[in-house]
Amino acid sequence: MNEWEIAESFKMDSKLEKIYNSFDDNIGKTGPKISPLEIEKESSSFKLFFDEEIISYIKKESLDYMEKITKKDKEVKFGSRLYYLKNYEINNEDLYAYLAIKIYMGILKLPKKEMYWSSSILYHNNFISSLMPKCYFKFIESSLHFVEINEEENKKEKNKDPRYKLGKILDLLNDKFNKYYILEQQITIDETIVNFKGTNSMKFYIPSKPHKWGFKLHLLSESSTGYTSKVLMDPGRKRENLIGKNDENDNNNNNEKILKSEKILLELLDNNYRYKGYHLYIDSWYTSISSIEKLQNLGFCVTGMISDNRINLGYFLEKNLNDKESLIFYNPKLKQNLVIHKDKRILKLITNYKYDIIDNGRRPYAIVDYSDNMHGVDFMNLKTSYYKIGDKCYKWYKYIFYRMVEISLENSRIIYNKVHNLKETIFEFREKVMLQLLENYQKRRKCISSKVLSKNNFGIGISLLHLPIKKNNYVFCGFCKEKFTRNYCQDCKIFLCINCYRDFHLNKFKKYNFTI
Repeated sequence: MNEWEIAESFKMDSKLEKIYNSFDDNIGKTGPKISPLEIEKESSSFKLFFDEEIISYIKKESLDYMEKITKKDKEVKFGSRLYYLKNYEINNEDLYAYLAIKIYMGILKLPKKEMYWSSSILYHNNFISSLMPKCYFKFIESSLHFVEINEEENKKEKNKDPRYKLGKILDLLNDKFNKYYILEQQITIDETIVNFKGTNSMKFYIPSKPHKWGFKLHLLSESSTGYTSKVLMDPGRKRENLIGKNDENDNNNNNEKILKSEKILLELLDNNYRYKGYHLYIDSWYTSISSIEKLQNLGFCVTGMISDNRINLGYFLEKNLNDKESLIFYNPKLKQNLVIHKDKRILKLITNYKYDIIDNGRRPYAIVDYSDNMHGVDFMNLKTSYYKIGDKCYKWYKYIFYRMVEISLENSRIIYNKVHNLKETIFEFREKVMLQLLENYQKRRKCISSKVLSKNNFGIGISLLHLPIKKNNYVFCGFCKEKFTRNYCQDCKIFLCINCYRDFHLNKFKKYNFTI
């Protein structure tokens, strides 16, 4: 502890200072790496991430999964999963339409998704019900799967990584997030909770979060906009060996114990960000003297709050601090600065960056800078909370998938606004994305609807175009002359009961050789 000495100003390692000052030369222009001509529409920006590659991957794995679970189904019932699997060839436009409907459901919310197809005039939604039948929507939703069947069985036997059901989705999206956008110099890493109340070994309980139970995601984001460049899912407690295997081999040659938070930092900050001169802001869960030392060796300036259990503060607090009073300490061996400021509570901040301004009159400038740049992940959490597309489901991996769709939507909005120099709101952007995703689906809408309605309660094909309507009065059936009925055929102008509706039209159109 005697290595820390009171300092009058901040100091910085000379090699790190050169890397930091050469950020523009190392990175070049920050922001979107795409021209306005490539994303003329909002949906084109969204398809940078959910492109044909990812949609085709989801379609393939989902159909393979559905074929496996429907092997036991012998009877093909109308509207069942096996019925749609055998009678419909799901294409990419169907999945884009499914995502568009989920976006619409996030904008216009109802307590249950079945209510969008309700017959009640209070809840019935003509837009969704005319676009896709409820059974077909549920078929796509229940089919969503992201890992190969054989690989899934192998993983179950080996019981290696509980995150295997996400397949390649996270890796593919992370590559695309980093491909089309260069982060500014100020970046932040923080955690977010995906709400989940089911039973799962990866679930966390964090009382300080708005959603106390759920899965933990670690996000690398830009401080100014909240653009998320990388997402890492926490595998749960006592599974540190699943995080940062490559970095652990590189940095743990002396069998030194590495904290879980350090492994997460090293995995998020891969070679795309090292030795470029980024300034990273982290909270007390990630901050430790050893983590800052490791990141400093990789060319990062780091600023973060530090908790009492990561550093012994007894030596620093021998002097009683008055209100609004601050102390600066420097460690010449570690080349790190420590700021202690007494406000309503004692704030402890550690950094390896050289702040030219020491105090702004009320508190140290290092703490002011930290407060201004630490909210990148909070921006993303806030913007994705307005129109959430996820709802209750049985499969845990769908919660993560829906959160990745929300992050992709916000990332695409940031790119589109920056490229075209616009200020589209979240509502405006999502509304346009939803409508544009359905442009190519309009031709297929009638095809699906006609097939779904090809059989009805009366057992007659819709190709005959003789659909019944219900009249107010009851009349004897015109075919059997025995039963009262309200069902009236407008084309034949005759009342027919349910039992006779099919037989009457079969006899009438027998000469045309219709197959019903």
